[in-house]
Amino acid sequence: MLTTAVKAARRAGNIITRGARDLDLLTVTSKGPKDFVSEVDRAAEAAIVDTLLDAADHSDAALVVSTHDAAVAGRFTELWELHSGLLAAHALEHA
Repeated sequence: MLTTAVKAARRAGNIITRGARDLDLLTVTSKGPKDFVSEVDRAAEAAIVDTLLDAADHSDAALVVSTHDAAVAGRFTELWELHSGLLAAHALEHA
């Protein structure tokens, strides 16, 4: 799993490094009060999720992702919730 984490971090780091070369071309949007995101941030996050999903697909590992980003959440087919000590699985339907 450490190898996968390093691979994901390197892929995201390469995207961020390339994005840092053209800061004047960077599009930044607001996610909320004092919370900003760029297309480079989203691309780096996507690279991490891609790497982790690929690793989970080829192993017996489970992938846990906590996100408020609809684009990331939309890539998953199941939601597992732990609430008041009860674990429940739900199939996700995406529009």
